[in-house]
Amino acid sequence: MKLLRVLQEREFERVGDTETIRVDTRVIAASNRELLDEVAKENFREDLYYRLNVVPIHLPPLRSRREDIPQLVSHFLEIYGEANDRFVVHIEKGALDALVRYHWPGNVRELQNVIERCVVLATGDELTLDLLPPAMRGESAASPTVGRGGDLDSLARQLVEEGLATAAPADDAIFERIVSRVERELISQMLAATGGVQLKAAARLGINRNTLRKKLVEHGLDAGEE
Repeated sequence: MKLLRVLQEREFERVGDTETIRVDTRVIAASNRELLDEVAKENFREDLYYRLNVVPIHLPPLRSRREDIPQLVSHFLEIYGEANDRFVVHIEKGALDALVRYHWPGNVRELQNVIERCVVLATGDELTLDLLPPAMRGESAASPTVGRGGDLDSLARQLVEEGLATAAPADDAIFERIVSRVERELISQMLAATGGVQLKAAARLGINRNTLRKKLVEHGLDAGEE
C-alpha cells in the first residue's frame, strides 16, 4: 500500500516518474469510530492504524463539555456576523441557557449551523431565545412515542437519551448495546413484513443476503427461512 510507505518513509514517486520525492509532513486523521474495534472486525487495516496512531487525541462530544459552548457561540457569532454583515454581539441569558442544556447530537457542526441561522434571522444585535429551533426552546418536549406523529430524528434522539440515562456508570459498551437493539428490532420487523423471506428482507434493508444471515445469527433470529 503506497500510503503506508509515505507515512513510514516519507517518500513517494509521481505517477509515471522514477524520481523519489521526500516530504516533511504530518498527517492529522479523525474518526468517529473506535478504530481498534474496527481493526478487530477486519474493517480497518492494522498496519495503517499503527502508522497513524502516533499522538492520539480523544475529543469528547459537545454534550460532555458544555462549558465550551459559550465560547464557541461567541466564536461563531463573530464569524457569521462578518460573513453576513450583521453584528449580533449579545446573547440573551435564556438563549444561552437553552444552548447549554441542549444535547447536541450533531456536535459542534450542529452548533455552528444553529448560530449561522440565528445571525441570519436576527433583527437586532442580540441572539434571543425565539431565534433558536423549536427543539432547543423546549417546544418539542412531548414524547414522540405517543401515536405515530414523531419524526425519525426525534424518535432516535429519545431512544439514545433513554439508553444513556439507564446505562450504568461503568458501562463501556453503550454504543454496541443501543445500536444492536435497534438493529435487531429493524430486522425482526422487516422479516415480519416480508413474510419471513430473507431475500426480500435483505433487498428492503439494502444489504446482501449473506450479511442478513450473519445478523440473524448474531441477534438470535435465525429460525430458518420460510
